[in-house]
Amino acid sequence: EIPDRHPSAEEMPTHDLILRKGILLIEYLCNLDQIKTKRVDLYALPLKIGGTEGACARVVAVEDLGETF
Repeated sequence: EIPDRHPSAEEMPTHDLILRKGILLIEYLCNLDQIKTKRVDLYALPLKIGGTEGACARVVAVEDLGETF
């Protein structure tokens, strides 16, 4: 069972500062070593779960879309 506890702002000051500014956080990404270019188009597709402050997400980095239009 996961305890129903939220860390305080004192425990996570960077998170508190960033979130109060309306900036979204994406953390704990994996396989970043597989990206070979300096720039990517990043797509974050979070699960829609009501009543939460965060969710798991599928995050996709597209290295080269080329000319699309």
